[in-house]
Amino acid sequence: MEFIDKLKEVGCETYKYTAEKTSRIAKETKLKMKMSQKKSDIEDIYEEIGKAIYQEHIREEKTDIKEQIEEFCTKIDVLSSEIDDIRTEILNLKDKKKCSVCAKEMDIEDKFCPSCGKEQPTVKIENAEVVTEENREDEEIKTPEFVENTEEQEDFAREENKETEETEENEDDSDEKNEDNINE
Repeated sequence: MEFIDKLKEVGCETYKYTAEKTSRIAKETKLKMKMSQKKSDIEDIYEEIGKAIYQEHIREEKTDIKEQIEEFCTKIDVLSSEIDDIRTEILNLKDKKKCSVCAKEMDIEDKFCPSCGKEQPTVKIENAEVVTEENREDEEIKTPEFVENTEEQEDFAREENKETEETEENEDDSDEKNEDNINE
């Protein structure tokens, strides 16, 4: 009986570890997709700046487009800041940090950068996570209890996949609506 209890305990721990690892990978993938979208938005703004400047160039009447350019630049600054926050969050998920000198990725416990050799300031992070408006909905992480038979495990996996697909469909629909609004 003791052997079976230990086996259940090991199985439960393994399952929790795997679920946590999978959750981290899923979060990282979502964050990378968001970062990619924000980079794409920045490229679109660059294009708009170019169009505005060229239109000003071909007009007979010259106007002051400085205010319009400032608005575009402010949008780029906001998106760049959000991208930096996402990068930090991804590093935290991987238990990594950036070198304060050369900005290379390194383990969070490293006291010296493996790339440039510079000493790093000590940082205390206690399972911290950057919480943005986009990932507030992801704050609740399901940590399933040990499931005794494979039928229940399959049901749990199907439920998780269904929720993930619904979330991705909603994100795709919202992205399509945003693109339609931009194109109009």
